[in-house]
Amino acid sequence: MFASTISKKALVCAAMAGCVATASSSSMATFSDPFISVTATNASGTGTFQVPLADVTINPMTGSGMYILPAPVNVMNGPTIIATITQMTSFVRPQAGNLPNLISLGFTLRAGTSDTTLVIDSTLFGINPIFNEAGRTSGGITITDQNNNGAAFTGNNVGGGAFNPYYNGATPGTGIAFTSVLLADSVGPGGSHTMNMAVPGGGLYTPLPDVTTMSSRWGFVLTAADQVGVTSVWEVIPSPGSISLLAFGGLAMTRRSRR
Repeated sequence: MFASTISKKALVCAAMAGCVATASSSSMATFSDPFISVTATNASGTGTFQVPLADVTINPMTGSGMYILPAPVNVMNGPTIIATITQMTSFVRPQAGNLPNLISLGFTLRAGTSDTTLVIDSTLFGINPIFNEAGRTSGGITITDQNNNGAAFTGNNVGGGAFNPYYNGATPGTGIAFTSVLLADSVGPGGSHTMNMAVPGGGLYTPLPDVTTMSSRWGFVLTAADQVGVTSVWEVIPSPGSISLLAFGGLAMTRRSRR
């Protein structure tokens, strides 16, 4: 199920002439429902937590969506806590001018009483392709031992990493993974460690074919009772040449109107 956010015409307008984009029912930019989905599994079973689209704040002027978890949530299987989400935020924004299509997703959670496998999916974000796109991603993890016996974090996504940004489909088999990063990390008793990544790095973008959808997936195993905090940003934007072409076109239109 999708909800409309912003029109293709408004995005092109913003890219070409700097006008303010507004919401439209004819939009191609969409958010799937749920906005965020969490599945946690360990020896005690499987639990799920979802953020429905109705709980997301939509900005009618920009078409962006924002969610902030109001209070910690236990992911349950009956009476048993499988994992605890202590913080969670996600911000999704359609492209406008030089601002990219963007999915940011961050959260902090604790594993249950045994090693816990977690899958966290963002919304499937339908975007408005404008010429050829380019993409980049960045993010990081901080793992913390909570029970003085060390902590380990192991990526469990296709490709071996913990973070996979996807385009043209949401999941393995239907989408294409832009990359798979943050494979594993560990700390000793009482320890904490942060690991960051950027692809391709250096503020650059990687060329992509025409992109119609974006999504982010975190998948990993976390040792019992330990904590991880994550951040991620996945961006898709028209290639620099396309942006320049649009800007030139907008400038030419402005000059003709002045005549």
